[in-house]
Amino acid sequence: MGKGGAKHMYGRRPRQDSRTQGILDEVEHLETIRGRCSLVDQEVLVFGYSAKIPRDNRPAVILKADGRRILVVPGTSSRQSDCFLLNRGHCPQPRASQALGLARETYLASIIEVIPSDALGSWLCDLNDLTRQRLFNWLQKRISGEQLAVDQRRSDVFRA
Repeated sequence: MGKGGAKHMYGRRPRQDSRTQGILDEVEHLETIRGRCSLVDQEVLVFGYSAKIPRDNRPAVILKADGRRILVVPGTSSRQSDCFLLNRGHCPQPRASQALGLARETYLASIIEVIPSDALGSWLCDLNDLTRQRLFNWLQKRISGEQLAVDQRRSDVFRA
């Protein structure tokens, strides 16, 4: 599809303003992703906001953190064919004293969200190196195919 022709997984087109493009460029030029999986307060996420069963938080993988803001890919436990699947094999289960670990399969959406650093909750696990690389490649393909959206719940507070 041509520029701007790709649709978001929920049928709406990704916004192509300068802030969105700046975040996509930033992710595209990363050499690697952080790859830590943590719980994130649902209040700061766009993804999952209108879920049938409300959640207090949801898992998300951190792509980059720069102090006051964090770029994450949010996840869901609902099976989604166009999402990136994470399971316990992708995310080595840490000892109980270190983190919670993944309780079940998680599907990462085609969305990058900008969240404040204080929205991070409990650490779940760190992705293994192979999974971090596969996720990074998946994101790169989504960016080049214009199939990756950028959202932030409070755009007046967080700037790219």
